[in-house]
Amino acid sequence: LNGGQPLTGIDNVSSTKPSSPYDSAQGFGRVSLIDSLPLSGANLLQAKIVDRTEIANDETHTVTVQIDKQNGCDISDLSATLVWTDPPAASGCQACLLNDLDLYIDRVGGGNADRHYPNGH
Repeated sequence: LNGGQPLTGIDNVSSTKPSSPYDSAQGFGRVSLIDSLPLSGANLLQAKIVDRTEIANDETHTVTVQIDKQNGCDISDLSATLVWTDPPAASGCQACLLNDLDLYIDRVGGGNADRHYPNGH
């Protein structure tokens, strides 16, 4: 998701349909491994992956990340993705959301603390 590259258009055999990031034709864009995963000798990406973590109702799970500027990283941006799956909703369900998870990022350091809600909380 974080390394997806936007497409300029979608080939419809006889014509090309214009497209923009996150529209119904391209979603998150073209997969680019060089922009998504740390590849030794090919990029300076750093990654932290947390997998198969169970979170109970009303529980908070915290992951601390420090951007390592010592090994050539010159980027100050941090990309974070929260992914989960819900079981299928029951037939005729009116309020079907089972897991209401919120991602927020606290940037600390330099005497300031800023909270960012990537999904516009």
